[in-house]
Amino acid sequence: MKLLLVDIGFFWTVWHASADKPLTHARDTMLAIVRALAAHATYCAIALDIGPYDRLAISPTYKGNRSDHEERAVEQLDLLKADLA
Repeated sequence: MKLLLVDIGFFWTVWHASADKPLTHARDTMLAIVRALAAHATYCAIALDIGPYDRLAISPTYKGNRSDHEERAVEQLDLLKADLA
């Protein structure tokens, strides 16, 4: 038995690395990665953390230099989650 655990939070790394690529590149890449890995697994679990986060209460400057995610990126992530459901 093989268990595959996937954190699709990696989507954000792919998104930021694909600025010069088509809009769907990050979603398509993540789907291809997950499907390729899942082909060799008996079970697959997908994980993604969701807010609200307590990290600002712990340290107000933690990731303080980050701006909000672009709406089109969030839309692509929502589509990815639907594709993987």
